[in-house]
Amino acid sequence: MALYSAIGIGLGFYFINMLDEEALRRGLGVFLILYSLYALATAGKSPVLPSRWRRALAAGTGVVGGLLGTLFGAGVGPIYVVYFNTLRLDRESFRVTMSTVVLLGGVARIVGYARLGFYEGSSVTLIAIGLPLVVIGSWLGDRVIRRLDPGKFGWLVGGLVFFSGVALLVK
Repeated sequence: MALYSAIGIGLGFYFINMLDEEALRRGLGVFLILYSLYALATAGKSPVLPSRWRRALAAGTGVVGGLLGTLFGAGVGPIYVVYFNTLRLDRESFRVTMSTVVLLGGVARIVGYARLGFYEGSSVTLIAIGLPLVVIGSWLGDRVIRRLDPGKFGWLVGGLVFFSGVALLVK
């Protein structure tokens, strides 16, 4: 999926000044709300994605996640959550894979934004301040996730995706 995410990030940098951000944000919000309702209804159930579709879905998720992540600057985690949730990964695999994808995509976007001159000195300062907070958040998330049973984890994922969609609509 990393290759497809890189393609999406490249497309995002190409289209960044051409697309209507508000329409994209609202469309993503509606998609996330609809998906979250599905995820909540199927939390803890057996996988629904046939293995023959996994590669195509990984490619689509990577491209869309990279593209939207670049256009919005971040906040695209729910797109990857949708994909990983359809795979019904166990908690630990879900957490590690999600963290890796978000981290690598974030680094690629930061480098791209810097090359395009989107950052001022204050932005670099905020990034430097934010990096330790990411480490602390990952550590805390690791502690919390280990205490949740798989059923509650599915509900938590669905609920977080739902609130992400609502936040995109009301922003």
